[in-house]
Amino acid sequence: MNVLYLIDPHSIHDLNWITNISADSKWYVHRECHKPNPNLSSKVKLITSIPDFSIRHPLQTIMALWRLSIIIKNNNIDVFHIMYAEPNALWALVKVISNVKCVITTRGTDILQTIPGHFSLASFQNIYVRRLYSAAFRVTDACTCTSLEQVSSIKRLFGNIKTKLVRTGVDIDAIDSLKGGVLPSQLQDSPYILFPRSMKPLYNHELALNAISMLPKEIRNAFRFVFVDSTSIDKLYVEKVKSLMRNIDAIFEFMPRLTQEQLIPIYFNSRLVVHTPISDGSPVSALEAMYCQVPVLLPKLAYDNTLFSNCLFYSPNDVVSLVDKITEEISHPNIEKVMKSYISVKNMANRDLEMRKLQQLYITLVYG
Repeated sequence: MNVLYLIDPHSIHDLNWITNISADSKWYVHRECHKPNPNLSSKVKLITSIPDFSIRHPLQTIMALWRLSIIIKNNNIDVFHIMYAEPNALWALVKVISNVKCVITTRGTDILQTIPGHFSLASFQNIYVRRLYSAAFRVTDACTCTSLEQVSSIKRLFGNIKTKLVRTGVDIDAIDSLKGGVLPSQLQDSPYILFPRSMKPLYNHELALNAISMLPKEIRNAFRFVFVDSTSIDKLYVEKVKSLMRNIDAIFEFMPRLTQEQLIPIYFNSRLVVHTPISDGSPVSALEAMYCQVPVLLPKLAYDNTLFSNCLFYSPNDVVSLVDKITEEISHPNIEKVMKSYISVKNMANRDLEMRKLQQLYITLVYG
């Protein structure tokens, strides 16, 4: 079976999935971007890059659709799999000129917030965009979703579209093999609280830093506060975070972007892992921490309740609620929730098992 993927070459989720999926031949095209990530299996071949789907440049988009159909034909592609729905789902319209099975994967913010936003505003542009999305989803052969909330959103927006729950998942065997790994020297002699999301405004590190500044002094003195991705390409945001850190009476470790091999031992030894996103899907960083049997604190967003229900939660964008929940967990650890979260990931978010579901979907679509 030949599978063509449309991916974001900077997305760890996309790269993990296409590396893990078993197929006879795998190709990918990617969104045009600066320095695409080269860390892919040799079994996965890059064909080309394509621009984002643009309604402002229709001729460019029509030409790209035509080029995509030629790629599908020349490489005998059986399945065209689009790895993120916004705006990439619109490339499913290639089915109008190409006889290929098409799969769209949604991951959270795309189908829960961004695409529905086009359905809530009545401007001419939004009316046009939502008609395009409606056409794209309705010609698609199947959608995979990483949470039940995403399934419900698709049904609400587009009707009876074929959907399948395929969670993002984590590499359980890799995590197990890294247990007991060596910590960075600056973390070996002091307990710490970890904030693992990358340096993007979406992850609202300002809220986290504000909360740290308001924690009881005994907690600020007892822990280091660890952030990652100081080497982010968003240099202005990194500088903003550094500036906020300098004005807080606490000890910070601002580490560069870390590989999984570097990050997993840090999870295992964390006292608490905190996330402060504005919107979210099924974050791998939370799932990995849950499997490492560490308490995870999340905002009350539209997470998959069957998977994340035993995490700790605070009111979104509410610094007082965040301070209270951090203080409560440090003072009174909830071991039962930690163990239930571990079991949830083990049973429902094993990437290898989730990829088998995806492989079976391909087989069903192509061979019936």
